Amino acid sequence: YRAWVFDPDSQFERTGFETAFESGVAFLTSATFIQRPGGKPGFYTVALVGSTRDSFAVDILPRALTPPPGGTFGNESGELALQLSAYQYLKLYPEAPGKGWGVLARFQASSGDPTFLDYSGYFGVSGNPRFRPQDRFGLAYFQYSLTDELVDDIAFRLGLEDERGVEAFYTLGVTEGIGLTGSVQVVDSAIAFRDTGVTLGARLTAGF
Repeated sequence: YRAWVFDPDSQFERTGFETAFESGVAFLTSATFIQRPGGKPGFYTVALVGSTRDSFAVDILPRALTPPPGGTFGNESGELALQLSAYQYLKLYPEAPGKGWGVLARFQASSGDPTFLDYSGYFGVSGNPRFRPQDRFGLAYFQYSLTDELVDDIAFRLGLEDERGVEAFYTLGVTEGIGLTGSVQVVDSAIAFRDTGVTLGARLTAGF
C-alpha cells in the first residue's frame, strides 16, 4: 500500500519551497495484490491519482500544445485518474528459479480537463527466454488519447489524434551484471501530419 501527497507543479531547477503547494495538492494512493492462479504469481495494482489544482500544468505542456486564451480546455478544477496495472506469469522454469515469462498490461482513465490524457494503456509480453534465462525480452503495444477539449482548442494550429505504437527489446546477459540491449519502436504519432516513425536503440548497462 502507498499514499503520497506532493506539489502538483514542476519544481525543475528549484528547491520546491519557493512556491510549495501554491497550485494545490496532488496525491497518489495505490494497493498491490499478489495472486497465484495455477500456482504462478501475478501482481495486480489499483491506483487513484489526482490533484486539486484549478488549471492545467502550463509548465510542462509544450508551447505548440498550449491552447489560446478563451478556449474550453483548462476551465475545470481538480483532476482524478484511475490506474489498473498487472503482470501475470504464465510460465516459470524449474531449472532457473525466479525466471519465466508472462503478460503485462496497464490502463488509465481520467476525468479529462485539466489532464492532458483522457485515457492511455498498453499490453504485451515480457520475461526470460528458456534457452537463455539470463537474458530478457519484451514486446508491447501502447495507445494514448489526448483530452478532446485540448485537441479542439488547438485544431486551428495543429491537428492531433490518438498516438499508438509498438516497442520490442531484447537484453543479452553478457556476464553477470553486464547487459547489452537492442530495441525498436514503431510509433504512429499524435501529430496527424507526421509519418509513422521507427526508432532503433542500443544500450550497454553494468551493475556493481
